[in-house]
Amino acid sequence: MINSELLPYRKTEKLKLNDIRERGYSISSEELEGGIYSIAALIFDNHGNAVAAVNVVSPLTSYNVGCIEKTALPALLETAKQLSPISGHLKA
Repeated sequence: MINSELLPYRKTEKLKLNDIRERGYSISSEELEGGIYSIAALIFDNHGNAVAAVNVVSPLTSYNVGCIEKTALPALLETAKQLSPISGHLKA
């Protein structure tokens, strides 16, 4: 049985996950832990399913968020792109 109180949350989370899947990465700023900033890039399998991720986590007090996105995000995306074929992902 589905708890109807959770339906709006699940719908929002599903939309968020679809957006992340489309972009290929996620950014989290203090969503799970106060003072923590995280970016993650998805690794895909041969069916285009996200099967893993590479992640950088930083305390907000230590790093400039803009710098993290300009420096770490491109590196994460490139790393995920290189790792995806290991999981069977074929380039389109």
